[in-house]
Amino acid sequence: MINGWPIDEYHIDGVAGAPNAGIINDPKTFPTITRELIERMNERAGETAITSGFHAIEFLLWGQDFSAEGPGERPFSDYTTALHADRRGTYLLACGESLAGHLRSLVEAWAPDDEKNFRAQFEALPPREAARDLIYGLHAMSGKELAGERLLVAWDTQDQEDEHSCFSDTTHLDMKYDALGLENVYRGRYRTLDGDFLVGNGVRALVRALFLKEVEEFDQKIQSARAAIDEIPVPFDQAILGEDEDSGRKAILEAVIHLEDFAAMMARLQQAVVSAP
Repeated sequence: MINGWPIDEYHIDGVAGAPNAGIINDPKTFPTITRELIERMNERAGETAITSGFHAIEFLLWGQDFSAEGPGERPFSDYTTALHADRRGTYLLACGESLAGHLRSLVEAWAPDDEKNFRAQFEALPPREAARDLIYGLHAMSGKELAGERLLVAWDTQDQEDEHSCFSDTTHLDMKYDALGLENVYRGRYRTLDGDFLVGNGVRALVRALFLKEVEEFDQKIQSARAAIDEIPVPFDQAILGEDEDSGRKAILEAVIHLEDFAAMMARLQQAVVSAP
């Protein structure tokens, strides 16, 4: 509901070759567009039949990307004079309402004063189990998700449709802040939107406890992954093209290698936590 992708955008609106496709262009089947409809239809026809979330909004704002130099160029007239302009605007607003609602649910799940939310359940876990789950989250996000699904798949297929933010050409920012999020959890630090710098105990504290002589190696690996991601040329949909020796493809693969190495370190740390006396 929040970040489902890649999306078959023709489930939402018209696309090249099928200008009358999607919920927006089918008032007979979908006479009223609401948040409930958008959420009910999400993934109903398959996992890429995405109708809600960030990337649905991205598509509605930018449109399909046919440019090598920049993002999609949806004309503003799609929301003023084009066929079903009013339904398109209604869909965009309802989709925004849905996204905001699901983001609020995440905030509520981590609220400190709720005895029944996810935070309360997590904090009630035995420490070893909680630590294992936390480390597994870093392992899965850095390896399977970021290195695999978000970088390597697009590198392998060279298909723009496999790019994370393929309509707005902001994939490089997605990758940058995904990696920053990993380091925040690893180090136990976070800078708020107000500029405050919060520091606590991160996964690094477990590294210090179990692999004291290797702390610098663990630190360096997540730093190297972030640096490698910063070296990927922009826009990402052009970096995936060409031969394997081309600079863009080499940069992406370098980032994948560092992320997979960090994931392997997290798997090793997880096993150490499980087996520690």
